[in-house]
Amino acid sequence: MLLLQAGGRLIQELQAGLSADAHADRARARRCFVCWKQAVSEGRVAVMEIEQQQATWGKINGWLAEVAAKQQAQAKVGEGEEVV
Repeated sequence: MLLLQAGGRLIQELQAGLSADAHADRARARRCFVCWKQAVSEGRVAVMEIEQQQATWGKINGWLAEVAAKQQAQAKVGEGEEVV
């Protein structure tokens, strides 16, 4: 009888341990998912910031190219007047 009680307690302890392990696994998976979700979100924000910077620099470079073209056109006009 004592052996059956000890065996029953052992089974209860094993089941409790398995239950605790399963709970820990679920909690670990939940934490990993939250961390992954945050990393993806931060990555998206970083990509959006880089795209905005590239677009801004593209506009700036476009404006600078327009100014340089106008200056070259004016310089050619000025050169033409000197020659005449």
